[in-house]
Amino acid sequence: MKLEYIRKIVQTYQKHDSPGQLLPLDPLLKLLNDEDSHIRIVASEASGVLKDKRLVASLLYLLADNETDVRGMAAEALGSIQDERAIISLLPLLKDDDAWVRGRTAWALGNIRSSISLTDLLLCLNDNDADVRMEVIHAIGQIGNPNIIDSLLPLLNDNEPRVRWGAAETIALLQENVNPKSENQS
Repeated sequence: MKLEYIRKIVQTYQKHDSPGQLLPLDPLLKLLNDEDSHIRIVASEASGVLKDKRLVASLLYLLADNETDVRGMAAEALGSIQDERAIISLLPLLKDDDAWVRGRTAWALGNIRSSISLTDLLLCLNDNDADVRMEVIHAIGQIGNPNIIDSLLPLLNDNEPRVRWGAAETIALLQENVNPKSENQS
């Protein structure tokens, strides 16, 4: 029943065609604090779909949830909302015990695209989980600071082929930012 209610909230919000008028979010805010962790997960996911900055404070609170999936989904939702207020609260999750949470956090920080998180992301390039390393590489690429290319070079020798490939792609992307092609080049 609650899951259907969350779907209806999202549908109503998405169908709303008066951009100047904000819809009330009280029902979703209440569900973000539900005792059932599955409801908190789905409500967090819905928050990411809605991308409403009024949800940030409740999502920040969920970053400390006991349930791994709640923390990860709250991080992802914050990344979708792209509010820089979330950065300071997201950074500690890069050291979470759970690799999925670390990966979702790296994705979120990359999506927010603030160089504030770059130092912390660079420290995660040696994460023991290849999926986390991939998310960190992608996040660094999204932030787009070409000054960190040297930090990515060791990943060209990573044990995981996809990490090597991701590092090579990101290095190429960052080098493009340093030396953009002129319009006369093909």
